[in-house]
Amino acid sequence: MIATVISSPIDIVRVLEHFLVTNYGVEYEYPPKDEMSQEGLTRPDDRSIKIRLDVYEAACKGDPRGRFTIAHEIGHLLLHQGVTPEFARDGNQAHQIFEDSEWQADEFAGALLIPSSAVESCDNPEELCEKYGVSIEAAETRYRNHVKRKQKRLQVRP
Repeated sequence: MIATVISSPIDIVRVLEHFLVTNYGVEYEYPPKDEMSQEGLTRPDDRSIKIRLDVYEAACKGDPRGRFTIAHEIGHLLLHQGVTPEFARDGNQAHQIFEDSEWQADEFAGALLIPSSAVESCDNPEELCEKYGVSIEAAETRYRNHVKRKQKRLQVRP
């Protein structure tokens, strides 16, 4: 199989404002900071996403955190319709990390902003930051997970 390497950052604002509206009937709002304390809020069953105005404006300018926040909220929308989310941030540690809705949305955001083919073709996290408009934290997480998966595949099994 030949993978296509996406060589530029995904236009995450366009994904929200056009792709999700057209294909999923999503409604979005950009409330100002004085009306919304969180950076983003998604109600999957209502198909609605709120991104705080300053976060949206930052994402429009290519800010890595703003872009990640929008991708994270899109993750909630697509992954958590019809399910009761588990939030590790609420102190509920009765579930595995992969069952945590915040972890899932973070993983989704990383995969959306930094495709696997991109991680495969880059030599280091810094290169991912430059090419895909993400933070060093997001790039390091994707790169580290890629290396772990690659090492597991290469292990010789008895």
